[in-house]
Amino acid sequence: MANSLNIYYQNTQGLRTKTSTFKRNLTLNQFDIISLTETWLLDGVFDQELFDDRYLVWRRDRNYLNTHQKYGGGVLLAVRRDIPAIEQLDWQSSAEDLWVSLTIKKAVIAYWILYLPTNSLILGGAVTH
Repeated sequence: MANSLNIYYQNTQGLRTKTSTFKRNLTLNQFDIISLTETWLLDGVFDQELFDDRYLVWRRDRNYLNTHQKYGGGVLLAVRRDIPAIEQLDWQSSAEDLWVSLTIKKAVIAYWILYLPTNSLILGGAVTH
């Protein structure tokens, strides 16, 4: 493994309409970790539509039934398969977040992605662990 990680982050503002373009661009790059917010993904969009077999993928899609929204939100983490990674469900909050522990050169690193909509009341206690 190299001495650095190649990490990609993007607020996609709706990945479900860009799946083929996203996957094509991904195949041209060598990212170790991919972090996406505002994916707007649904259960009917499969990880294989976005990623090839180089990556382990974790998603936390927005629950549109509970939020009464038609689109928005959602986070996604993809980690190259040769990097030992474990999703940490116990660390998740009520917000749209994902936590993964990565083992890199014998060090365990907590990696986290979070999306908070502009109307979040995090200071008022709306986000809980």
